[in-house]
Amino acid sequence: MRIQFLSIINPEKNNFVYDSDSWDNAPVSPKFLVHYKRDHNDSWHFPIALPTNLAGEYMLSLANEMLKNDELTKSVRYEFTSGPIISDINFAHKVVYKSGKKTTYYSASLQRTSAVRSKQYDKRWREVTEEMDGSPESIMNILLGGYWRDGISCYAYAYAIRKWMLADRKLYRKYSMSLPAQYLKWTDDYNEAHAIQCGWDAVITALEIFEAKKNFKHITEQYNQYAMMVTLER
Repeated sequence: MRIQFLSIINPEKNNFVYDSDSWDNAPVSPKFLVHYKRDHNDSWHFPIALPTNLAGEYMLSLANEMLKNDELTKSVRYEFTSGPIISDINFAHKVVYKSGKKTTYYSASLQRTSAVRSKQYDKRWREVTEEMDGSPESIMNILLGGYWRDGISCYAYAYAIRKWMLADRKLYRKYSMSLPAQYLKWTDDYNEAHAIQCGWDAVITALEIFEAKKNFKHITEQYNQYAMMVTLER
């Protein structure tokens, strides 16, 4: 799927693209592209990978397009729902290195720890190392498992971990995790990071609206089914 849509913030300058078949390396997502308008005429530059400073504007505009296009919503859903669940985060937080103790191993997929040495030969298991201290960085590294993720997937992880920490004041005071865009070093500016978060929230809201519409349709179909049975019984 390839869809073009104008920025709702700077429509005269930015023409965005969502391309589900694009897999090139990109700072945010290989599927998120932007056309810049040339200064000297009305033509557009060839699309390039979306830079992080346009992530908020892109996501806000994408959310607006999603409200009009269910197929687009279905296509982008995974990028924004690929973050870890609470049980994953809780487990990773508890994987903490203890000096002077026996070598310990952990499996993020099994959510278990073990001191059995044979685990070192099982690819599902990794050694608990000194940098594993229950912090946001430690949780991210454990859950990502050293595998490459694009920027938007990393954002989904950082967002989920920060949301989890905000629910526990003691943890948040201890680690004080910054906004996802700052944490991932997309920007040092707090206001810009907040603008990016607004774009993320807009997409999540569009996804929730899509699910609500589906649920409403299902409930309406059920109502019609039962109402018909009532009519036949009379």
